[in-house]
Amino acid sequence: MTPSGAPITFAVDAGGTSTRMTVLRGGTAPLDVDLPSVNPSSVGDSTADDGVRDVFAVLRHAAGGDAVEGVFASAAIGGGTLAYWQRAVAAAMHSSGLRGAVHVMNDVDPLLFGAPLRGVGGVLVVGTGSCVLARDGAELLRLGGTEYLASDEGSAFQLGRAGLVAAVRAYDGRGARTAIRDRLERDAGVPVDGLARRLAELPHPKTAVARLATAVTAAWLEDGDDVARGIVEGAVADLADMVRHVSRRLGPLDWVMTGGVVCRCAPFTALLRSVVADRLGQEVTMTLTPDCRRQALSMVAADGSTASHDTPTGAVVVTR
Repeated sequence: MTPSGAPITFAVDAGGTSTRMTVLRGGTAPLDVDLPSVNPSSVGDSTADDGVRDVFAVLRHAAGGDAVEGVFASAAIGGGTLAYWQRAVAAAMHSSGLRGAVHVMNDVDPLLFGAPLRGVGGVLVVGTGSCVLARDGAELLRLGGTEYLASDEGSAFQLGRAGLVAAVRAYDGRGARTAIRDRLERDAGVPVDGLARRLAELPHPKTAVARLATAVTAAWLEDGDDVARGIVEGAVADLADMVRHVSRRLGPLDWVMTGGVVCRCAPFTALLRSVVADRLGQEVTMTLTPDCRRQALSMVAADGSTASHDTPTGAVVVTR
């Protein structure tokens, strides 16, 4: 491929389970690429570093020698890790020979500061992990997002871990019988106590535990399981409490929701909307979006110049 001079913009959503990239060249259809996760808490530092280099190697091939501008966003990027990610992205760009500018930020920032919220509203992320970012035009409020030991309420990780605990208690007789156990054992091919030990021995168990969430939601929806229903209702209550806390602090806002749990399980999302409306005493606009790429692309102008990157965790990496 040879340089064309056409503007190349891109957005990378580096999630806990996978990395998704969209590349736009003027006048052509978007190129969507799915790659493994590059989040260190999910895959470890070494694998994450290799994965970031792979992301920019793929981008370099797609750009064909043209300069690029875009956004690299990840839940792993925050105030304490921003400098690390600047270095990692810069090293990957230099390694690939890519020219251009990359705006490095937390993956919630584009959802709040891109279209349509443009900096005023609330973002609720319910995927492998969970968090809230909200702004009323003056005050910025962030809840959660401090990884699975301290936060991630209502997330796939919380659902998966609670389901595993319930299954183990059913196995040893302390808890009620639950279809979650049957589903976990069938999927894993081992008794649930063996599955629990296997997961505990993983160096980075977050993603593997989060995958167990589907057994919980399936037991709830397909088996009518009371234990699963209680776990789901607890997760929804935690998420609704986060929205209520923000609403009390900042007032009524429009919301964007994203993440695998709310985007892939419509009954969970319907229940969440209902509980939020009940807690707040009014209906709340909560728009679903599959990830942050569309919003991230809206933060880069069509001519490749920066439209808006004034975000809490924003930093720019440039190579010539």
